[in-house]
Amino acid sequence: MKKKLLLAAALTASMTAAAADYKRLVDYRQSGFTIIGWNMGTVGAMARGKVDFNAERFSDAADRIAFMSTVVDDTFVKGSMGGSSNALLEIEDNWDDFNAKMAQFQEAATALRDKSKGAKSIDDVKAEIGALGKSCKGCHDSYKAD
Repeated sequence: MKKKLLLAAALTASMTAAAADYKRLVDYRQSGFTIIGWNMGTVGAMARGKVDFNAERFSDAADRIAFMSTVVDDTFVKGSMGGSSNALLEIEDNWDDFNAKMAQFQEAATALRDKSKGAKSIDDVKAEIGALGKSCKGCHDSYKAD
């Protein structure tokens, strides 16, 4: 009986630690997407003409989006979707599709970053902004809770 109680206690401690790790992972992922969203706001404001195009600020925002696209990719692990996360459980049933969408996002973010170097006006990066927005929407429509 004592062995069963010790085993149960060990399993409970392990499950509690795993739950804490998933919570930290979700917090980290959500922080990454907050950074992406903040920088997308800068890009979007310039694209809509609400803020004058500033090549340096735009390029800095594009750099951050591209970098963070690789960071958040590493945070999608089995068991970390649902609950307090906006990531839907459907991700776990559709890894191949989800990973393809994440790759499209990363490619679009990289293309925007690369094209932003030397851009003289928003017109120089409009196509890349559109592709990035499309990649975000493609994943959000399928795998993000509203």
